[in-house]
Amino acid sequence: MITKDTIHNLIDAFIESNTMFIVHLEISTSNKISLVFDSFKGVGIDDCVNLSRMIESGLDRETENFELEVSSAGIGVPFKVIQQYQKNIGKDIEVVLRTGLKIKGTLLEVSNDGFTISFEKKVKTEDKKRKQLLVENKFMKFDEASKVYNIINF
Repeated sequence: MITKDTIHNLIDAFIESNTMFIVHLEISTSNKISLVFDSFKGVGIDDCVNLSRMIESGLDRETENFELEVSSAGIGVPFKVIQQYQKNIGKDIEVVLRTGLKIKGTLLEVSNDGFTISFEKKVKTEDKKRKQLLVENKFMKFDEASKVYNIINF
């Protein structure tokens, strides 16, 4: 059976030389390899093809039959690894909290413990009849959010 370590060993040099990172790697019991990766510079179809060929060349179909699927982390796919947060600093995101509450704002910073988001919040003030928009910065631990998405503004 093909292992995750085998795949990591095959692609480590390629990933490091291209500032890419693995978002998700799964190998089923039937040797279906699903690899999702991303890059701080963006990922093109050529990157997917090159990475797929590198993996194929390192595995022997005579020894083990396998299915290989290599793709990039697309728009609208929830963040899974810290590098995705780092890549999107300064960009708009949507956070779905474990409570179900959704917050849209700008990702300000990322640490090993969590991330900080800046968002507008309507707050009632004493001297005004209407609620006022205030900007709030909030630190969230990664486990507080059930999903974090990149928002694309046109």
